[in-house]
Amino acid sequence: MLTLDQVYPVSNSRLTAFKKSPKHLIHYLTEPKEQTPAMAFGVAFHAYLLEPVPFMSRFAIAPNVDRRTKEGKLEYDKFVYEAEDKTIISQSDYNKIQEMTDAIRSNTIAGELISNLIKTELDCRWINEDTGIEMRGIIDGIGIDYIIDIKTCQDAHPMKFGRDAVNMNYHRQAAIYLDSHPERKNYDYYLIAIERDAPYGCSVNQITEEAINSGRKQYIDMLIEYHTWIENGMPESGYEYWHYNGVFELNLPTWKKLEEL
Repeated sequence: MLTLDQVYPVSNSRLTAFKKSPKHLIHYLTEPKEQTPAMAFGVAFHAYLLEPVPFMSRFAIAPNVDRRTKEGKLEYDKFVYEAEDKTIISQSDYNKIQEMTDAIRSNTIAGELISNLIKTELDCRWINEDTGIEMRGIIDGIGIDYIIDIKTCQDAHPMKFGRDAVNMNYHRQAAIYLDSHPERKNYDYYLIAIERDAPYGCSVNQITEEAINSGRKQYIDMLIEYHTWIENGMPESGYEYWHYNGVFELNLPTWKKLEEL
C-alpha cells in the first residue's frame, strides 16, 4: 500500500503515469529508477546549456583510451577513482552536447531567450489553488515574463514537433508550470526543440493561450480524479479504471469505413 508521502506532491510525470492507469502510477512510484545512458546525456546537456559554470563540478569527461589494454584499463580506473561522485559522460557525448548547445545559441530567438534567463533548473513546490493539492515541478528556465522548456527530439521541424508536442501533452506541462506561482500565470511559454543528431536543427515554439487553457483544464480534471483515487484507498487498477465496466469497444475509424465501401 502506498503512503501519502509517496503520492504527494503531484508532478506532471506522475499525472502522465496515472493517466495510463493507477497500476502504471504505482509502478512509477515504487520501482527503482536506473539512470540510462540516454537519461545521463539529457541531464548533462541541460546542465551544460543552462548552468555551464558548475558543469565540470558535476560531470567528468571520460578519456579516449583502449580499455582492452592493461595501460588503458589502468588509466580509465584512475579516472573513475578521481571522478568520485561525478556523472561520467563519454568524450563523444560531450562533443555532441557542445554542438547542440552551439546550435541553440546560434538560433537568434533561442539564444536571446536563454541569455535573458533569471532562473534556471528551478525546483519548486506549490499548492494548486483550484484543488488544494501540493504540486512539484522542475522548470528549465524563467525569464522576466516567460518560461522556456528545452526538448531534445529526432525532428525539430515545427510541424512534426508540433504534432509530437500535442501527443506528449506538453501543453498540460506548460499549464502546470505557469500555475506554479501567481506571477507566472500569464507568462509566455516557449518550447525550444533541438535535434539529437547533426546538423542539430532547432526551432522555437510558443504554446498558444488556447492550448494552455486546454492543458489547464486537463490537469485540473486529472488532479481531481487523482485525489478521488487516493480517497478510495488507491486501488491497484489497470486500464479498466477508466471505463465503467472495464470493456472497451473497438470500432473501425471513419477513414477505414470509407475505404471499405
